[in-house]
Amino acid sequence: IAFIGSGIIARESDQRTAEFLFSRPISRRRVLMVRHGAVCTLVLAPVVLTSISAIWLSNAVNEHLEWGLTLGATFYMCLFLWMLICMTTLISCWAAHQLTAGAVIVGIALLSFAFYLVQGLGDLSLFRLIDVRVFMSMRDGIWPWAESVSMVMASMLMLIVADRQLNRRDF
Repeated sequence: IAFIGSGIIARESDQRTAEFLFSRPISRRRVLMVRHGAVCTLVLAPVVLTSISAIWLSNAVNEHLEWGLTLGATFYMCLFLWMLICMTTLISCWAAHQLTAGAVIVGIALLSFAFYLVQGLGDLSLFRLIDVRVFMSMRDGIWPWAESVSMVMASMLMLIVADRQLNRRDF
């Protein structure tokens, strides 16, 4: 996600092609949303396809994965990944260079994962949202509604801020 998504806008600045791209009769918002959508497709489609394949193939190894539970967990994971893609999009709109954007995103992910691993700091980590306990609760019929809504709201807010940042940005 970090290196694919970091180039959504920052690559244009890096390669000095932003002026050409944004001089065309296509709005900046459309460019941002189409590129964001492409990254979402590249990241989320394999997750969904893998989950569906696992359901179909589970019978071959004498296991049974329920469609509802598996697709529910997949949807929740996709919300988490979408939130990370939105964060990447936002950072790409701020960064002047793709490498800088990628390094910032990797740094945030590593710091968050380090917090996740340290007892007592785990609640400060984004990765607590996809802890195994969350998925076990889903198996028990307890859907993480608050976390799901929070991820959707955070993602939408990051996209709105990214759009505004891109509209204010002068290349």
